[in-house]
Amino acid sequence: GARARADPTPPLVGLTLSAARLAARIEQRTAALFDRGLLDEAARLRAQWPEWSRTARQAIGYAEAFDLLDGRCTREEAEARCASRTRRLAKRQRTWFRHQATVAWVELDGDAGIGDSADRVEGEWERHGPIAVATND
Repeated sequence: GARARADPTPPLVGLTLSAARLAARIEQRTAALFDRGLLDEAARLRAQWPEWSRTARQAIGYAEAFDLLDGRCTREEAEARCASRTRRLAKRQRTWFRHQATVAWVELDGDAGIGDSADRVEGEWERHGPIAVATND
């Protein structure tokens, strides 16, 4: 079909979820991390490399795993803290995009399939025009 006139600064197209769906997905992902061996991985890494930088010790997931391994919290507390920190990171990422880039957000619908979501993204591309991509060529 006919493409709309391109905006002077076409936006990036970003995918987003409602706050409730995002929180639920973060909770599920956090539980899956712990279920799939995060504690064993953290223990193995710490045994192999006992000295970690402050940044590495504070990494989301590892910090909570270390606290649990060291008896400073329960698994439920570790999972809750990990999920909370992940939600805050997601919020900081959204804020960064809001201030650093022009973004046309496409909210993913729980009932929509991948094809429907791809069609919505393509619709945004058609509406706003192509985005210039810098390369090192």
